[in-house]
Amino acid sequence: MKRDHVLKRLKAIGLEVEVPPVATFYIWLSLENLPDPINNGLTFFEELLKEKTIVIPGIFFDVNPAHRRNLFNSPCHHFVRLSFGPPLQDLDKGMRGLISQSTHSNRR
Repeated sequence: MKRDHVLKRLKAIGLEVEVPPVATFYIWLSLENLPDPINNGLTFFEELLKEKTIVIPGIFFDVNPAHRRNLFNSPCHHFVRLSFGPPLQDLDKGMRGLISQSTHSNRR
């Protein structure tokens, strides 16, 4: 139920999830369709902190043990991971922050 609720709200603001989660309570969300500078995980994370909402930047999940590439060239750079594990009321608060930040960035 919570998974579908969050996926529906993301879709309503134009953030489609390519591969919906099946056996976890995390969503791997692409930000590539958002305008610059909020279309990368680190900036998105920093901006959402202002809304008291937390997501995890995708580069934190990049396996790069030899440090052969700059993290900004990571295939995970334009992603965040968000959880739909918390109670529904907390998810709705977080979604309001996400929606607020997403619509604010579209006005820039």
